[in-house]
Amino acid sequence: MKHYGKCLLVGILSVAWTNATLNAQVIVIDRYSFSVDDIDEKTEDELLLTVRKAIKKYDKFADLLDDQTMGVSQEAINRFKKLFADNATVYNDVSRRAYTVNYSEYATQINDYLKKDGVKYDIFSASVGDISYDSTGYYYIDVLTRKYLFNGLNSEKEPFYCKSGRTFNMTFTYAIPEDDLGDAKILKINGNLVKECQDKLLIFQPTIGYSMGIVNRTSSDFFQSSLTGLNSDYKLMNNFRSGFLLQKSLNKRNTIFATAGILYQLSQMKSQWNGFFLAEKTDDEGAIFNHLTQISNGVETGKIHGLNIPVGLKFRVADWSSTYLFVNPSFNVNFPILGKFDFEGDLISTGVYESGETILFNLNDNVLTPDRLEYEADLKNKKLNFSTGVEVAFQYIFNSNTALEIGLEFQYGLNSMISSSSNMAFYPDNLLENGLSFTEAYAKKINQTSFGLKISWIFKG
Repeated sequence: MKHYGKCLLVGILSVAWTNATLNAQVIVIDRYSFSVDDIDEKTEDELLLTVRKAIKKYDKFADLLDDQTMGVSQEAINRFKKLFADNATVYNDVSRRAYTVNYSEYATQINDYLKKDGVKYDIFSASVGDISYDSTGYYYIDVLTRKYLFNGLNSEKEPFYCKSGRTFNMTFTYAIPEDDLGDAKILKINGNLVKECQDKLLIFQPTIGYSMGIVNRTSSDFFQSSLTGLNSDYKLMNNFRSGFLLQKSLNKRNTIFATAGILYQLSQMKSQWNGFFLAEKTDDEGAIFNHLTQISNGVETGKIHGLNIPVGLKFRVADWSSTYLFVNPSFNVNFPILGKFDFEGDLISTGVYESGETILFNLNDNVLTPDRLEYEADLKNKKLNFSTGVEVAFQYIFNSNTALEIGLEFQYGLNSMISSSSNMAFYPDNLLENGLSFTEAYAKKINQTSFGLKISWIFKG
């Protein structure tokens, strides 16, 4: 057998692979630079092209899964066997104690013991290592790979699963006949175990999110009975969240996870207040009159900072190639830490006595000038509140350890996030001196129904 030596610059075959479901797709970089004696450039290009196509076929069929039945089938086995030369041998990586077997025996054990799942693995890179030629008219090309295997068979031929993946160095030897440079068959696959399964207990998930909430408000009894002329209009709430979640698999197939986490949450509220209210007052001389106050351009903005602790279950309901679909129902505990409200508005006051005398308090030099009401108020009643929700998320797998997850989530508040901090009845012009916001003074219950987007990085350790 004649050897042409190691390549001076190794040709890299980059494999863009899937997740453990292995509906794979290979992308191969076309840039090669070889210095191999006695092989002309055209032959060299044909050999490399053939090897690239052969790697793609292995990538496509080595899981032994049928696209129609989503399990191992005889048709899938036949496609796998066509990749090999007669009497080819393979490294039996699915066995806990790996050894070399005939390729047909390898396929038979997958059919017998892993019929539902097939072989679940990743291959992230491949490189051409050596080209040789012998007198029988065959070129032999070695392709070096690193393989991560996520399932297998124990000594009792029972399936086992490894979330982190067992790591193997593999060498594929392809035989290509001189008279048909487009036909590459696997002559043998050698390998060795680099790292045994080292599953981590938890999956770490940093996350950020944004949602908009519809405010559901129930007015206080005093507002409903004594401030019927005052109108409020709450805009959509804005919620920003960031923090991390932890996940732990609850079953061997990694389709059900327990989730919990802690996130910082900022909720922004905005409401408009317009209308009038009537109160009975006494002047400096002891005379009683009706004090009518009109509020216009009243705007209150609030910011509430808090901690959000979600707990839930996460179900993997579908997967396509390198993408998973998850449904994640959750229960959330919300701890308000700090809240601040700012109010701005114009007030015009009129006094009406029993005698019919009317006084316009804001009339100066025949010009009606509104009083400006501006003040800040802290959130007095930091109320622990709860919500429930569900998220539908797509997770894209980059490799066995990292993924990107994008989800749409819905949440519904179960109890009030803000409620009246006092049983006393305050008119709007008394709120400043008592340090109360309009929202906190006049709401018996406020919760929100929110819809949002969440983006997470998945680190599987």
